[in-house]
Amino acid sequence: MSMRKGRKAQRIVQPFTREALRPDTKVLPPPNNTPIAIVAMTDAQAANPDFPQYNWTPSTQSYILSSFFWGYLISIFPAGLFARRFGAKTILLIAATGSSCACLLIPLGAQIGDWKLFCALRMLQGLFQGCFNPCLHTLLSVWVPPSERSRLGGLVYAGGYLGNVVTTATSGLIAVSSFGWPGIYYISGSMGLLWGIVYFFTGSSSPEENGYISSREKTYIQTCLGQVTKTQVIK
Repeated sequence: MSMRKGRKAQRIVQPFTREALRPDTKVLPPPNNTPIAIVAMTDAQAANPDFPQYNWTPSTQSYILSSFFWGYLISIFPAGLFARRFGAKTILLIAATGSSCACLLIPLGAQIGDWKLFCALRMLQGLFQGCFNPCLHTLLSVWVPPSERSRLGGLVYAGGYLGNVVTTATSGLIAVSSFGWPGIYYISGSMGLLWGIVYFFTGSSSPEENGYISSREKTYIQTCLGQVTKTQVIK
């Protein structure tokens, strides 16, 4: 039984990984589990047949897969200004929470609104996730001394690649499990909300606003940056 599930999971992941292995010089996209989930959604026999199957044409599937990036393209440009105006923590929390809620609604959205509502939720996710990188840039600029920025910045962005690896490796297994393809979205969305709760209590837009680091460390960061690092408000 476990071997059969493993083969099913492999069939779900392979169409995605074949595309990923083609030579490409572009930067990797944000974490995105829909290219894997949509295989299970359109071929129930390749996953858990107890969950709905949708007879979407290749053209419709292309709309679904691209809709995320429609939203992403819109929000990535003003997101940096929003982070400076309202604080990177605030924007990042709103973005992560909003994207997670949209993720949790996708199974229901596909059921009641078919592919059009699915596209709308994916576009909404793109709008929120387009804020991630600008917020991270803003946080790194006020938190990390220049001498440490390349090392710590690399660690921060490596987390995004790790997320892609984990998502790709586990989504097929989730789809063939008792959770079915909806579990891919429920688990991802729940983890995003959990992260938001933790970051709400522990994160801050600048060292001055953080109560978990010592005064000595705050002074060190300010000295290395050569200025007071409190985020300036754009009026």
